[in-house]
Amino acid sequence: MRELAPLYAVGALRSEELQAFGAHLGGCENCRAQVDSLSRVAAELARSSDPQAPRAELRERVASKVAEEARKSHPSKIDLDGVRFTLSNRMVWDATGFDGIEWKVLHRDPSTGMVTSLVRMAPGTSYPRHRHVGIEENYVLSGDLTISGVKMKAGDYCRAEPNTVHHHIRTTGGCEFISIASERNQLLE
Repeated sequence: MRELAPLYAVGALRSEELQAFGAHLGGCENCRAQVDSLSRVAAELARSSDPQAPRAELRERVASKVAEEARKSHPSKIDLDGVRFTLSNRMVWDATGFDGIEWKVLHRDPSTGMVTSLVRMAPGTSYPRHRHVGIEENYVLSGDLTISGVKMKAGDYCRAEPNTVHHHIRTTGGCEFISIASERNQLLE
């Protein structure tokens, strides 16, 4: 356990090690003294030089690695006895190919081509006019979304039948919505 004291002092233990060492620390005077001493040294080292901002490239590499490790240790999709949970807060926003529009695919059915997704549109963005191959459903979670001249807000819902066309899809202030739609919809612009 003494080997974990330096990592504990600088906050670098994994959660299972942190719990085990924390329990040990309550009953071990030697480890408590070592952690106290190391914590004071770490604090002094932190104050001994002027803070330096890392290069943007390094910051991006570290952030990317942290996000990758978080996804590995905390999966976004969990299957339990035929029930699937999708934890969107553990997913990254993916580009859709349309400027200012991102999504998180919650479920994709390859046999029907239907996709359930969480969509985020940046303020002032729009989505091309398209014809629906199947039923399309959209439920606004936040912000504003205008479809074919109808301005929607949080809690509003739109259902489009097959072979209908959505015109003028845009947001003024940005929005997030859940969409259930066919990936086979036909873009018309």
